[in-house]
Amino acid sequence: MAVDADRGEQGHDVLVFVPSLNDVDRLGEISQAVAAALPLARLLVVDDGSTVPIDRRILGVDDLLVRLPTNMGLGVATHVAIDHALAYGYQIMVRIDADGQHPMDAILELLEPLRADREDVVSGERLNPGAGNGGLMAGLVKGYFTLVSRLLTAGRSPADVNTGFMAMNRTAMSILNGTNLYRFPEPQIFLTLGRAGLRLAAHPIHQQPRRHGKTTLGWFQAMRLLYRFNVIALNETLGRRRRP
Repeated sequence: MAVDADRGEQGHDVLVFVPSLNDVDRLGEISQAVAAALPLARLLVVDDGSTVPIDRRILGVDDLLVRLPTNMGLGVATHVAIDHALAYGYQIMVRIDADGQHPMDAILELLEPLRADREDVVSGERLNPGAGNGGLMAGLVKGYFTLVSRLLTAGRSPADVNTGFMAMNRTAMSILNGTNLYRFPEPQIFLTLGRAGLRLAAHPIHQQPRRHGKTTLGWFQAMRLLYRFNVIALNETLGRRRRP
């Protein structure tokens, strides 16, 4: 694993983390939008083993790019971003997806409660989750994730635990840094932080339609996700699994 920039981190207090797997069409646009909205933020793109590695030239000169040698999953990519944020003194980390579905103008609304120390994590709660073309099966599975998360966190988890649009402070990052995040970690993140007693809030957003591809979830994939989530929920109940 290599970071292609060695410039200092001074002056940056927000790390904007973008995981990407064969999804590069919007990265240049996202880079420009982040630079315009958050002058004190730095963009970190984690290329999770794309078939054709991301071309560094589509990003801004101050952006960071980490290339993983193979597809290791979103959990590993998230740990890469958290490790970097904690090591270089970032106060807040924002996660956005590379497909352009997340509204960039909502980032400031996610940051404000964190800067005011009213919340530890703020997520984007999708008012139109169907924009992701998830289908009936995805809706049922995600609904189950939300129900279990809210039950096990005494209602601390947000109503949308599957969103990839979130911002968190160093307290939240430190807790996740000691947790073994799985390949699809969004519900696990909210479950873990809610169980830890952190302050979780949600800001309503309208997700943009998916421009490329389609999210599908068949019975086999659904059963795998349900099994893995139930293991995570049991681990959280009996004792959180730590990173090796």
